[in-house]
Amino acid sequence: CEEPQGVASVRVEEYKRPKFEVQRETPTEGGRLGEPVTVTGRALSYTGAAIDAARVRFRVTRQARMPWWWGFYRFWSPPSAGQDQEIAPGVLKTDASGKLQVSFLAVPDPTIPEKDDPNFTYTVHADVTDTSGETRSGSTSVRLGYTAMEAVLSAGPWLTDQTPVELA
Repeated sequence: CEEPQGVASVRVEEYKRPKFEVQRETPTEGGRLGEPVTVTGRALSYTGAAIDAARVRFRVTRQARMPWWWGFYRFWSPPSAGQDQEIAPGVLKTDASGKLQVSFLAVPDPTIPEKDDPNFTYTVHADVTDTSGETRSGSTSVRLGYTAMEAVLSAGPWLTDQTPVELA
């Protein structure tokens, strides 16, 4: 103990092994801004049995992200960029197979112009409480923007305009 009085405190808590987990499912189709998006998941016990009739409290947050080139051409940033904004809270129950479906409208941030090409990350946070009162949490994110696809090209330091490169 490095304290002058030679005092240390120890806290012992009971460990309670969890009975179930919340799994997210991979989306089967892409979403679009301004349209409904559905995120699915499952509450399963560690034996593989479904946790049915569990209470699910969820909230959906939106975070605006500006393109990588934004800083080169702009000296200001939208006030909402980089901050979570809650857009959809709610409560639902899991079905007989332990499945939960959270649907929300993927609304863009109206304070950021479409011409600035922002992306929006929608994160679904879900707290699942089974009938015995145990709560497990899970979250998943969906990234949407005005542009359907983004490609970034970079070259290594070996590639210069002084060295010819043969393309096959």
